[in-house]
Amino acid sequence: MDCPEAQVAEAVSLHTYRLRECADYRLTPQEKHLLRLLIDGHPKKRVAQAMGISINTVSFHLKNMYVKLQVHSKTEAVVKALQEGLVVLVRRERRNEHAYFGR
Repeated sequence: MDCPEAQVAEAVSLHTYRLRECADYRLTPQEKHLLRLLIDGHPKKRVAQAMGISINTVSFHLKNMYVKLQVHSKTEAVVKALQEGLVVLVRRERRNEHAYFGR
């Protein structure tokens, strides 16, 4: 059986998304970027590489994001973002599968 993170990543694999700016969780730009990468199913090491920061800094941003979203795991953060409409799913176009909308 797959882990919950893999199931969530698989569920959104045919979609792309953008974060809504009207969300009242006051996430920083780094936390928003981190959330986008989590939704894509990236592990901490790949997130650190993509953001150009250390794994410890990724952990720091994760902890802050967990407090703001009132969750305890990456999976809960992704689910909350999807359930509360913090993320808008949009059908991906084949020619531009990895594009992000918004900031």
